[in-house]
Amino acid sequence: MTDISREILEKHQIRKTKEQKAAFRGLALSTAKENGYSAKVEINGSAENIVIGDVDHAKVIYTAHYDTPAGTPFHNLMIPKNKLLYVLYQIAICLLLYSIPILIMTVGSGYVYSLTDSVELKNTVLWLGYLLIWVILALLLFGPANKHNANDNTSGVTVILDLMAAMPIEERSNVAFVLFDLEERGCLGSAQFNKAHKSKLKSTPVINFDCVGVGSTILLAPRKGARSLAPKLGEAFTANDTFATEIALNSTFSNSDHKNFSQGVGVASFTTSKHGVLYTGKIHTKHDTECNEENIDFIVECAIKLAKII
Repeated sequence: MTDISREILEKHQIRKTKEQKAAFRGLALSTAKENGYSAKVEINGSAENIVIGDVDHAKVIYTAHYDTPAGTPFHNLMIPKNKLLYVLYQIAICLLLYSIPILIMTVGSGYVYSLTDSVELKNTVLWLGYLLIWVILALLLFGPANKHNANDNTSGVTVILDLMAAMPIEERSNVAFVLFDLEERGCLGSAQFNKAHKSKLKSTPVINFDCVGVGSTILLAPRKGARSLAPKLGEAFTANDTFATEIALNSTFSNSDHKNFSQGVGVASFTTSKHGVLYTGKIHTKHDTECNEENIDFIVECAIKLAKII
């Protein structure tokens, strides 16, 4: 890791308000220009994406999202290779989050009606429960910032900035870097960026780093249109004594910015449970405090190799 990455971990882990995002964008732009790149903030719809290098002439584009989520009481558990387990976990979280409004709308409204025999009061209680559902949803999207965001996605941001600095001079005209806004609101930043550059991005690999700071298994998930990249991905991302690597050509369940690109490849790191399940936890909670330097350095090294052979 570089000094700028450590500064981001120490001072810029929260990038949620306009002021926090603006401060980070200023740091990212100045760092890019100090390293000899052209850099700008590109307004794509409602997103302010940071674009470093020449997207139109790049042979590969490296990306990550820089926005951070609101804090939640439950881990947003990532389980990329077990869709059933992931869906069951998400259902359980939704039931916990929405248990109170559900009880209000079912038990509460019926109880009020049994006491008062008033349809109007019953409907009022139903609307209160419905309103509470929307309040909870708004808090999840726009509520107070999560206190720590080391893995999600400061880890991806540090990969981009360290990779930018470490990229050999002779390869810099072949690569571009984009830091997306609004991933936490449904990958809006990358969707709007893709719309603005659609013709170019149909044929250009987009390698996206999201939650790469924890776990010793590096999973690369190419979209269907990018599966022909598998041999080069395997050549660049080779396992060592510390890290295992896996290219998931079959179905994986993940939701990040690579999904918006036909040539997208998602890169994330995972821990393996004692039952052999790949997972990443703690994200979207105050416990997201870990971003391992070894992960960042390994992924940067592999991404440089990929730029040379792609």
